[in-house]
Amino acid sequence: MAQHTHRRYRLGHLGSPAAYRRNGLRSLAQFTADFAAHPDRYFTASLPVIPLKYDAVDVALCANFLFAYADTFDASFHVAAITELARIARSEVLIHPTSARDGRNLDDFTDAVDRGLSAAGLHTQISIAPSTWLRGASTMRIST
Repeated sequence: MAQHTHRRYRLGHLGSPAAYRRNGLRSLAQFTADFAAHPDRYFTASLPVIPLKYDAVDVALCANFLFAYADTFDASFHVAAITELARIARSEVLIHPTSARDGRNLDDFTDAVDRGLSAAGLHTQISIAPSTWLRGASTMRIST
């Protein structure tokens, strides 16, 4: 991994890019084993449509997608995706990180998303994320 590639990351307890990579590979192996052993736990879907019933899960978690790719998916997509996640979640939708992957400010973008969510009857709050690995990504969004 090139030196410049990991400057945006907080390696924390992992200590080094090599340890970060080993941890990622270990997680991948664990997922792959579970996927092979329990294929019924998984299904293919694509936001903003998830083929689950209302309140199908306790909490919906979206990591490293919404807001991270604000340059690719517009505010209306984000509103539709978060509304859909809220539909299938009994309690809340957690989204982390709340920043663009390139670290740029998303204030105008998040304001537009929040207006759309409010119009859809959803309440969103910003909270400090309990763990952060990406510099500048210290918050998470909680929508109910």
